[in-house]
Amino acid sequence: MKTSHKILLASAAVLPMLGAGGLVASAATDTSNPHDTLIQKLVTKFNLQESEVRSVIDEAHAERKAQMETEFSDKLSSAVTSGELTQAQADLITAKRAELASDRENNKAAFENLSKEERQTKMKETRDSLKTWAEENDIDMKWLAPGKGRGHSAGMMGMRGDQ
Repeated sequence: MKTSHKILLASAAVLPMLGAGGLVASAATDTSNPHDTLIQKLVTKFNLQESEVRSVIDEAHAERKAQMETEFSDKLSSAVTSGELTQAQADLITAKRAELASDRENNKAAFENLSKEERQTKMKETRDSLKTWAEENDIDMKWLAPGKGRGHSAGMMGMRGDQ
């Protein structure tokens, strides 16, 4: 069987689980990249090239992220159309989400070096600041913590609106 077919078959089996994070979270032991253990298991089990497996997983992750952003954008548009949000609020939400994503990426290394308690403190500070921002702009936190109410603990930066 061609290597590309092996990667495709192996990826098809595990990629649906990546979106939920279940397999990755349980398989990962290296906090620097939660996919590393999974990638190593696929490489070993199917005799694949690590770079090819990593590429497929990264591509699938990027596609899923883009799909989720499109779905969120559609929900914002629907909320504006229905009158639940104003266009100005939708624009503020979009800008705030981009700001949070940028901050998360820029501070990723520093955040990983914090103790569990320090990380929790930082997350609480961010959550409290975000709640204040949402109240000032008359925006429900559900727009900033999209995981809330779907059985996920992860919304923006692992925050849920009920915390």
